[in-house]
This record gives sequence, C-alpha cells and structure tokens, in this order.
Amino acid sequence: MVNNLKIPVGTSNLRLAKITKDTKETLTIEKVDKVAEDYLQKINAQPESSSEPVYGSNKKLATINSKSAGKGTIELAALPPSLEMAIQGATKDEHGIMKFTSNDVSHEWALSFQIDYQDGTYALVGLGKVVFQLIDENSETKEDKAKAQPIKLEFESMDRINDDFYKLKVYSDDEGFKDSEFYKKLFKEDVSLEL
Repeated sequence: MVNNLKIPVGTSNLRLAKITKDTKETLTIEKVDKVAEDYLQKINAQPESSSEPVYGSNKKLATINSKSAGKGTIELAALPPSLEMAIQGATKDEHGIMKFTSNDVSHEWALSFQIDYQDGTYALVGLGKVVFQLIDENSETKEDKAKAQPIKLEFESMDRINDDFYKLKVYSDDEGFKDSEFYKKLFKEDVSLEL
C-alpha cells in the first residue's frame, strides 16, 4: 500500500473575483463573489504546452518546452443570475429583463476551487486570470422524470501581468500551510475564515 496517496473524491468552494486592472504597476481585484460556491460539480483546467526538438550534427540535441495557461470548463448545478450577468457583462431593467448586447464587456476573473482527497486533506487551486466565453442556453425536456442539467462555463486562462503566474496550488497537509496566505496571494484578500 502506498502512503500519502491522494485520490480526488470531490470538489467545492468555487470563488471568483473580477479583475478590473492588471498591469506591471497595478492589480485591482473586486471583492470575492461566493454566490456559486456550493454549486460546483466539476472543473477542468487544462494548461497548454508544446515541445520542439533542436537538431545539430545530424542528431537531436535538446527539446525546447513552452508552457501557457490554456483553457478549461466549469460545470455548475445552477447558475445564479447575478453571476450570469457579471460574466457576460449584461444588464437588467426595472422589469427584471436581462439584456445582452454585442457591446457587453466580458471581464477578467481570478478564481479558486478546492479538491478534496480520500485521506481527508484537500488542495486549493487558483487561476490567476480567466476570461469566460458567452454562456450557451441548453435545456432538455424532463420526459417521465426531472433530470438535472448542469450549466457549463468555458474559459480561457492566462498569466496575470502584475504578479506573473497563471496558477497557484497548495495542499492542506504541506508544512507551513495557511489558506489565508493562498487567498491573499490570489485575491489580495483573506477569505479563508469564511469557509
């Protein structure tokens, strides 16, 4: 039997914060939004990489690797309307009608989530900057019984300019682990006590 084997058994605690400015000099992040915190069903963040061989003297001498943030998907049990509007940059009128236009601005976001392991520990994962794609409207008839229909959010992730990372990850059983330090690095505020 292998000790310290970490087998993922769940995911939770989706948190998002809108990035309003990201330059070498300034990083401005709005307050963390936890409106979808309990709705996370599945998340997939796929970094991109490529390898190029370098040849000389009729043989392969080395391989040059490049890495970048990539893309991903989030599946939610439900999508709160306030988050739907914020992600797509939509507005709502006095009658509650949401209005989507081609001039809507899709903002950049920092996001975090938790991966739970079979041994009772967990990892916190943070993506420095993502941009969500427009949200599809998908629905199926319930036929003989109701069927859960998750909402899928697709995103592109990238390096954050100000502090130069695309992903953070820490395990709860690492020496010196403090979730507050993770959240401060990702969101510039400590939301650990709000779990």
